[in-house]
Amino acid sequence: MIVYSRSNEYTLSIRVSADGFCFAAHHPDSSSEYAFQTYLPDLQLPLPANLKKAKETLPLLQHDYGRVQLLLADGNYTTVPTEYVSEASARDYFVESFPLTTARQEVLMTAVSPQVAMLFSADKTLLKWIDTLFPGVKVAHAMLPVLRFALHDGSDRVLCYLHGRRMDVVCVRNGQLQFVNTFDNDTADNALYYLLGVWQTLGLSQTDDVLTLAGRATDSR
Repeated sequence: MIVYSRSNEYTLSIRVSADGFCFAAHHPDSSSEYAFQTYLPDLQLPLPANLKKAKETLPLLQHDYGRVQLLLADGNYTTVPTEYVSEASARDYFVESFPLTTARQEVLMTAVSPQVAMLFSADKTLLKWIDTLFPGVKVAHAMLPVLRFALHDGSDRVLCYLHGRRMDVVCVRNGQLQFVNTFDNDTADNALYYLLGVWQTLGLSQTDDVLTLAGRATDSR
């Protein structure tokens, strides 16, 4: 439960994807104080217009929060050691893997850990509108909290994050990010094929290594 009279103590997280939005508020020091609400956008409206409509109509968004973060779920991303990239070189580094399709795209960089940075792209118009709707908002890729969770305690782990018709596979060894990649998840057979391929390529053990599944797939068979 949230005490809205103290909303300035809470963080509002907004996850945006093609299959819908999710708005969640939580208190960073109290795990029991949280609320969330999903929202189906009007596919005939642009993304900023849908966010504006949601802000005007959802009770959860009628409050001022201490921190607001927007997580973009559908765009490309890449990770790179922080020693090899800077804010000035982020765009050039990113387009080596993912050429930008329009001049309206901006490349952003976010720290995953002291050793790893994440690069992703976002539409400049969207960034402008978001800052108007939620002043001071921090924009990140939706994989940021997933990677931070995978790295948070230095434990070895293999994580498969399912969302829509995509899945991200993350492997952490000795506290370091060993592998991260995105695969199509249009069928359960394809998901299993890619996952077993990663497992074999990384030389993971069927008895010693543990696989953690998170998220939700469109095809859950």
